[in-house]
Amino acid sequence: MSRPPIMWSRLFVEGVVIVVSILLAFAIDAWWDERRAAKEAELQVERVVAELEASAILLEEQIKALDVTTDTAKRFLMMFGPEPDPVDKSVAGALFNGLFASGTISFDRSASQRFLASGLLTQGRWLEVRHDLSALLADQYRSEKRSVELREMRPAINAYIARLIPALDVVLGHPLMADYSPSRFPYDPTLLFSDMYFESLIADFAIRMELNRGGHRELLVAHRTLIQRINAARKP
Repeated sequence: MSRPPIMWSRLFVEGVVIVVSILLAFAIDAWWDERRAAKEAELQVERVVAELEASAILLEEQIKALDVTTDTAKRFLMMFGPEPDPVDKSVAGALFNGLFASGTISFDRSASQRFLASGLLTQGRWLEVRHDLSALLADQYRSEKRSVELREMRPAINAYIARLIPALDVVLGHPLMADYSPSRFPYDPTLLFSDMYFESLIADFAIRMELNRGGHRELLVAHRTLIQRINAARKP
């Protein structure tokens, strides 16, 4: 009984079809993975830009608040002297309120940190973007630290004026103290403005505020510049 002849051409074609099918499957998987990675990268970049824009708005608000406090500090310091002009209690109170009008600043870095931790967009222009973003986050940390240091100066100022101004009069404007009457001990706020040590406390506070404001302005420019660079890098 003779065996049928081997159809080499048919086997060859079938083999080619199988190989091509496998290669095509790998190519489709690679294309899909690349497409999915591109979408994920674009989504992360959008979140980074949105985060930077929110941080820029936060900086603008903080700069405005520091504009008020630094202006108040200047007016405060102009009133000091060995024989200052009489100062009304309401004027002194308004100055203190303006002096402490700015709070601390805190940035959201979650989107930027996720982007830097990912393995996405690590070539070409994006390497520079990653470097600049890392530097920007470091500057944000320093800005937050300066903001906290400024706030930590307030207790020393408050503790010193507590020797000269009755505590009841200091907190009387708070809603919780609405049922309390002012202190019956007389005091003259003008005495504050003839105190050289108190002047030094306000001057130190004013210097720190100027440093904070200058740092915030530089950081705001850095945010806007980086946003522009990211948007330029996104263009094909």
